[in-house]
Amino acid sequence: MNDSDHLLAAMPVPKAFFKLAGPAVAAQLINILYNLVDKMFIGHIPEVGKQALAGVGVTTPIILAISAFAALVSMG
Repeated sequence: MNDSDHLLAAMPVPKAFFKLAGPAVAAQLINILYNLVDKMFIGHIPEVGKQALAGVGVTTPIILAISAFAALVSMG
């Protein structure tokens, strides 16, 4: 067995928590940055930018709810 197998047994809980939470937090920040840049590009589409941005704004909560449910099922 390697060191990562004994992480929770050997390391103090706060330190292990931050070590394990780091990649999840980084993934969420990258996802937020992706969505922000995506909306910037969509907003600059000539003639239909406003409508397309409204469509993205309406569907974003639905997509987030679906991905949250998928994460719940996959981790649970």
